[in-house]
Amino acid sequence: MRTTPFRTLALAALALGFAAGASIAQPSGGGNTPTPAKKPIKKSPTDLEGEARRPREGQVTPATPGEQPPPAPAPATASPPAPAPPPAPTPALATQPPPPHPTPPAPAPRQPDKPKAATPASPAPKQTSGIEPPTRTPAPTRSSVEPEVRFVAVDRVQVTFVGVGGDAAQAQWRAVDEGGGKPGAWTAIQVGETVEDRVEIRTGLGVSVELKLADAASLQVSHLARLRIERKIRSDGTWQLGALLSRGELRIQGLQKDEMGFAKAPVHVRTPDGTYPIRTHTSIAYDAFNGTTTEDLNNH
Repeated sequence: MRTTPFRTLALAALALGFAAGASIAQPSGGGNTPTPAKKPIKKSPTDLEGEARRPREGQVTPATPGEQPPPAPAPATASPPAPAPPPAPTPALATQPPPPHPTPPAPAPRQPDKPKAATPASPAPKQTSGIEPPTRTPAPTRSSVEPEVRFVAVDRVQVTFVGVGGDAAQAQWRAVDEGGGKPGAWTAIQVGETVEDRVEIRTGLGVSVELKLADAASLQVSHLARLRIERKIRSDGTWQLGALLSRGELRIQGLQKDEMGFAKAPVHVRTPDGTYPIRTHTSIAYDAFNGTTTEDLNNH
């Protein structure tokens, strides 16, 4: 009977199978538990260890004991630079010596100045046009034009009490200087009374006084007012009516007026803020809160 390789391999495998079954069925060492048969380990057709040890391109691996690392490649040596060509010789410029500076001549010795003879002044040329030269005159001084006028003294003034509004006992007057610089005693104002003195007037609450000064001005004094009336003498001999308003309101109207409607004898009212010449019908008042205020009463 002719056998083929395939049949031979099949018979060999079958024989191996029976042998393996017999080895499993036999007990080990007299025990009751069968010992399983060890499976054969198939060898891998690929050599893994060899593949792992085989170096790869670009891989850095630790050196094997006893193995010397490969020598490092020698660095490329740079070729020395070529020597630079020598500079071209520069042609020497022909230099000429500078011209010598001329030596200045020595100064001549100075001769002493001779005194000049005085020459007579030539006469001024005569004016032929007939116009005389202008002559300068000194500027006029204040004393030569007009003497300075200022107040030099105070004097008495004629005061007439025309009327009293309110409680007459609260409208009082006194002399500013009764002798020795001392003021007089306060006296109740009597309507129609005329006094000639430097007069001081005071009014109480709700009381007003009307008076006349030297037949030149009429004054109305409001309540709670304090007023001093006098004449102010100037250095040229003339005088003006003066009033010192410490508090309250004062209404003034000129009795003698010029062709322009202004008072011929203005009243100069002085307050803690300054002096105010009153020439028309005007109200002037002063208090500590608002200071000095004025009002034109011509249109009232």
